[in-house]
Amino acid sequence: MLKFLNFKQKKANKIFKKAQELMNNYKDANAIILFKKVIKLDPNNSSSYYNIGLIYKYRLEWNKSLDYNLKAYKLNPEDEAARWNTAIAATALGKWDIARKAWKDQCFDLGEEHGEINSNFGQTPVRLNSENGEVVWGTRIDPVRVKINNIPFEDSGYHYE
Repeated sequence: MLKFLNFKQKKANKIFKKAQELMNNYKDANAIILFKKVIKLDPNNSSSYYNIGLIYKYRLEWNKSLDYNLKAYKLNPEDEAARWNTAIAATALGKWDIARKAWKDQCFDLGEEHGEINSNFGQTPVRLNSENGEVVWGTRIDPVRVKINNIPFEDSGYHYE
């Protein structure tokens, strides 16, 4: 039995390395397929869940990102990157209980215990887009969101709704 487990682990490691290579070469769909194969061979491989969640984060597919990063976070609560991406995805989705726990575990003091995070983390400059280089000032209302305080130029594409 032990020999079989070692074989499965070696196979999982080999597939994981190939998946990382694909991910690094922006072949995300193929990388996801291989990371899922690793998960079937080794369901406790938090790195595979994290990497799938990371791909979905960059695609702005927040529900999938949250699902996979949350699995990675639960399997390895010490994984700072998994906690961080869980917090980002939960914040993007407005899942405040999950976001608050993940941010708290990242050592952010959020004050209130429930509901939307809307604090004052200080002022920060924000580059609206790289083409025209416009920078505006805003107030960080949580670790990743900013409320813009000044009026951007019309051609920035940003406006109040």
